[in-house]
Amino acid sequence: MRMWTPTVRRLALAVGLLLLPCVANAGQVVVEYPRNTNGVVIDHCYHWAKDCDQYAADKVCQALGHSHAVDFRWQLMEPTYVLGTGQTCTGHCGGFTRVICETGRGGGGGGGARSCATDNDCPGSICLLGVCAN
Repeated sequence: MRMWTPTVRRLALAVGLLLLPCVANAGQVVVEYPRNTNGVVIDHCYHWAKDCDQYAADKVCQALGHSHAVDFRWQLMEPTYVLGTGQTCTGHCGGFTRVICETGRGGGGGGGARSCATDNDCPGSICLLGVCAN
């Protein structure tokens, strides 16, 4: 049986550490595969093919009552739910796989998030992960 040299072991450890998932710090919350109430992953664009990435991740966090996203990841997948328009993308879509939110309450007007089970519980907005989105 061949033994790894110390250099190879260190390199293997370093590569392994790079592959570990991101861990949120205190004051942050991780949302894996954020979905609407129908189970469809939220698209990385807030409006159809615009307001993408950081803007859309911030909106996901704000819908959950947090101030903003400090990190996010997305990948090609379908279908996805376009949060700003309520449309479903079924071809050439990209959905969030992870959004890390700052847990401080954002500028949603105070009062905390309103809980919901369906979009009908949220007049003028949608139900996202059990709370009414702003």
